Amino acid sequence: MTPEQKQALDLRNAGISRADIAKQMGKSESAVKSLLERARAWDKADPAAKQAANAAGSNVLPHSFWVKTDSHSIYYKTPAQDEAVQDWWVDAFKDIPAYEPQPVDVQASNLLSVYPVFDLHHGMLAWSDETGHQDYDLDLAASDLRNAMARLDKMTPVGGEALLILGGDTLHINDQTNATPQSKHQLDADGRYYKVLDTAIKSIAWLIEHLAHRHDKVKVRVLRGNHDIESHLALSFALAERYRDISRIVIEKTPHDLFLHKHGQCMIAAHHGDKSPPQRLAMMIADVCTFWSETRHRHILTGHIHHDSAKDFPGVKWQSLRAFCPPDAYGAGFSSRRALRVMVFDDKKGLVLTAEDGVE
Repeated sequence: MTPEQKQALDLRNAGISRADIAKQMGKSESAVKSLLERARAWDKADPAAKQAANAAGSNVLPHSFWVKTDSHSIYYKTPAQDEAVQDWWVDAFKDIPAYEPQPVDVQASNLLSVYPVFDLHHGMLAWSDETGHQDYDLDLAASDLRNAMARLDKMTPVGGEALLILGGDTLHINDQTNATPQSKHQLDADGRYYKVLDTAIKSIAWLIEHLAHRHDKVKVRVLRGNHDIESHLALSFALAERYRDISRIVIEKTPHDLFLHKHGQCMIAAHHGDKSPPQRLAMMIADVCTFWSETRHRHILTGHIHHDSAKDFPGVKWQSLRAFCPPDAYGAGFSSRRALRVMVFDDKKGLVLTAEDGVE
């Protein structure tokens, strides 16, 4: 290695660019490039190649040479070096400025984020060994709700209004008998009615307050289901009392089974889905909705059947949503997968985003 080659290599190893090395040494960049290539080649060369160069009185490594021993001769070819390519990439990108993160101002005043929570069945007890699906109890219902919301938060915008629709069967039981009110089917429940109702209120209150941290206004509607024909009223009245002095959290209290909401040119309707087939429900809504003609994007949301289904009717789209809960022993043979969904509506364009978490 020549003194110039060593000088160029030492400067480069110190982090100095090839252009600056050229200025310091009074050479062109191409000359510095050649010095660096030869210096690196010498530095990493096979000792036999260095010995051959020294024997020839040269500081330049030969591309190939013969090594002679007492018994035989070996032809040696110096391997190609790729340092020049690496050096080119370093110089090519050295002047690219580093990215400086900028503050993000989220403006979502024209958006409505709809959180349809259907068939939560808080208070249900399910044993995976019996159902072949996930375990479920009071503690798991609360933790599953929190974890699913945390995952949805990463996929949805902050700001605007939030609409929380508790679409029926939020509570698994209606009273202390632990049976369905109409068919008297015996239910697997995790605890007494008092405990089920008490923990459900706390869990839903957490959800409302979580949404209040992300959105400017939160509206809540608790719908009747076939499991909680009367008990859903206790949940609705308790929440209304809790937030009675908070103007941006509205708990809508009404005895009607049907929910209707207008957001700009969007209509969002909801019903548990247990009393009327989709087409008849669509016709009924068209008849009773006072702002039907003022809207263009119309959606009907139902639950009850615990699986996804959808159909476009003239002027309105109907969707049945997956249940939040896993199946219990009774429904293990025909229930589908779980899900929690958020649907984001623009006041003029309608549905612009749907995000779903599988509640695994």
